[in-house]
Amino acid sequence: AESHISIHTFPEKGYFSIDIFSCKEFDIPAALEIIKSFFGTEDLEVQTTSRGTEFPRDIGMAGAITASQRKRLY
Repeated sequence: AESHISIHTFPEKGYFSIDIFSCKEFDIPAALEIIKSFFGTEDLEVQTTSRGTEFPRDIGMAGAITASQRKRLY
């Protein structure tokens, strides 16, 4: 529910940035190959980090926590 991909483009500088946030493990090398192929580049700077490692893996519990946190924001 919270996974997403953001693409930021800067055509005037010939630059783009892609953020991939995933709630589940995924094949990073395969994702990089897709990005390189789609954008026609071999020149990538890659940074990875593990986020939400304390977040529960049970979808019901995760949903309840997310809903509770959203209520606190509003």
